[in-house]
Formats: sequence, structure tokens, C-alpha cells
Amino acid sequence: AFECPMTFQELRVIGTDHIEHVVIREDSDIPKFVAIKCKTRFEEKVIKFRLPERAVPANFTPKKTKVLCKGTRIAKYFGECEVSTRSVEFSIKLFDCGHFYLKQTLPGSGASPYWVIFEGRYERTEKGLALEYLFRYSWQIAKTRLMPEFALEAVPKDHRSRLAWCGEMSEQLLNGTVPSIVGEDPFCWIEICREPDVVGKGKARFNEEGDDVPAKPEPPAEDEAVSEVRRRATSSRAPAASSNK
Repeated sequence: AFECPMTFQELRVIGTDHIEHVVIREDSDIPKFVAIKCKTRFEEKVIKFRLPERAVPANFTPKKTKVLCKGTRIAKYFGECEVSTRSVEFSIKLFDCGHFYLKQTLPGSGASPYWVIFEGRYERTEKGLALEYLFRYSWQIAKTRLMPEFALEAVPKDHRSRLAWCGEMSEQLLNGTVPSIVGEDPFCWIEICREPDVVGKGKARFNEEGDDVPAKPEPPAEDEAVSEVRRRATSSRAPAASSNK
């Protein structure tokens, strides 16, 4: 997921039920950990890996630091869509290194917004974008400050979706499915439009996102792409896609 070679010896592997912690040194330790009686009511067991710094830097800052996206940003798409019973803001950034950065925001989460970030690889096709998700993490300022540790979460293998070009203007509108962070369906349907290009974006390696504030830029009045998104938002939406795991 982090696109750099790692050996088992480099990883500190811990199994936990959020109360007890067990060090896992070899494969045979995993079934032993699973067999241990869980001491929490919800009976959840998690295996955690402490990654080397060449995979995730020591100065990693949630939301501000990109792990895979190390090139120049070439496009950004944004939009707000209804998912289940919630309104969710979407932002997808594409980089010339072949990676993407997807941010989902729950705008109704008070003064401390709740974000979920996905990073992965994308492939441009004649019909749109093919996305492969490699990891995710959730973040909220008010809660993260109280957490003893911060974790990047693995996603299922071959966790993929597609976004298709739509509308009359070339590569200005996208619709399709992305992982859902609310509701019961694993994926949700979105429609997003391209943000006008800005000169001088620079490199994205471990940089801060000055353009990631929740407020969305107001496009020019003559921008037909945004007008079409608004028209589509009032029409019926396609059903959410099912997960292929």
C-alpha cells in the first residue's frame, strides 16, 4: 500500500483488543492471538504495524501531509452530494506521479469538521478515471488531540471504483462511485466538477494543503460545467454501487 519494500523484521507487529497488547513475531503467533479471550464487550481484535519512516515520515501531520502524492498537482475536482441521510463534501486531487488524494468532509460536524482521507493510484482512460484505494484515515481536530496514537487504516485488497467523464465540456465533470463514509452501503454515487486551474501549484511531497479549506471557490458565471452539476443535483441520482471484495 505504501509502495516501498519492507521486511517483517522492520515492522513492529502488535495484536490488541484495545486492552491487552500481544507482540507478534512470526506467523504462528497470529492464531494464538486470535484464540485469546477478548476482554472488551464488542469483541474486536486489531493487528497493528508500526511502519518505518521511509514509508510514513516521523513528522506526518493528518490532512496536511501526503504520503503517496509526491508530484505536481494537475487537477482538482469537488462537489457536495447527498449520501444516505447526510450531506458530504468531496474533493479529489490528481497528481502527475499517478496518485490521487480523496477527501470527504461532513460539513455539519460543528467547529471541528470530520474528515476521511483516501490515497491511492489512478489511471486515466478514454471514459474517465479508474481509482485504486490503498489506505485511508479519519481525522477530527477535537478528537485527535485526545488520542494516544494515530493510525492509517488498510482497505480491502483490490478496493477500486471508477469515475466517468460526463457533460459536453471535456474532462470538466465526473460522476461515478467512491467509498462511502456514512450509511450502510460501501460505495456512494457522486457528481463533481473541475476547479479552475491555478498557476504555480508546486510539489506536494509532505506539504501543507493551503487550498483545502472547506469553502469551495465560486466559479465564473459563464462556467457551464458548474451549471450542469447544479442541474444534475436536482435530478434523480443513480443507486449506490455494491462493493466487490
